[in-house]
Amino acid sequence: MIGLVLFSACALLLYFLIEKIFKMVSKANTEVPVTRYMEPRHTYRIAIDNPSYYGIASRISKEFSENTEVIMFTGTAGEIANALEDRTIDVAIVSSTADMPQLGDYDVMYTESSGEPITIAGSDVRLEPLSNQVRSFRIIYRSPLVQVVEKAGIVPAAHKLAV
Repeated sequence: MIGLVLFSACALLLYFLIEKIFKMVSKANTEVPVTRYMEPRHTYRIAIDNPSYYGIASRISKEFSENTEVIMFTGTAGEIANALEDRTIDVAIVSSTADMPQLGDYDVMYTESSGEPITIAGSDVRLEPLSNQVRSFRIIYRSPLVQVVEKAGIVPAAHKLAV
């Protein structure tokens, strides 16, 4: 008799626990945020060959529209050159374009800094030189992205590299 009462109590407790779980799941399913499938989502891929350029890449990525996903990649100059050639990245920030193939419809902006601040998006960004040598970098991007690079406030050197 006591066994039957204990079994009934356990079954009743288990019933209430399962009922509570189902109510929680049901409530969570009704509070799902609305996804806007009709809005196009763009993805831009930015590659850097030096970790010290991450700040510059993140400043550029903030200038894309809010409905844009930015994916960052790191790699060697050769890997980035191959990705540019295959068009699997949209923007590259590299130390040198010497290993790059013919860049075609890509523009190259040349900027240099030896630990001096450069202005990006209205604030000073200091590049950390690995030595006392002048630290320079090139931003490689396709022509339609010119507005994004300019909107980021990147001040190029007085000239563009000849491509």
